[in-house]
Amino acid sequence: MSSLILYPSREAASHRPLIDPYGRTVSYLRVSVTDRCDLRCAYCMPERMSFLPRRDLLTIEELARLTGAFIRRGVRKVR
Repeated sequence: MSSLILYPSREAASHRPLIDPYGRTVSYLRVSVTDRCDLRCAYCMPERMSFLPRRDLLTIEELARLTGAFIRRGVRKVR
């Protein structure tokens, strides 16, 4: 799995960073582009899991827009 390291733009620097409930700055985002992975890892594919209908999955364009919003809030690494 590859990662992308990002450097904030001036626009991103003007937005307030994301802070988790423990006061830590969120700078990392992991995006799953599908729920149909065939590796079946226990942490993301529990027994009896049912797949979402394809119409309920985000499109690549929607994922790009959402990722851009996180980048503007200070996320520097996307995986």
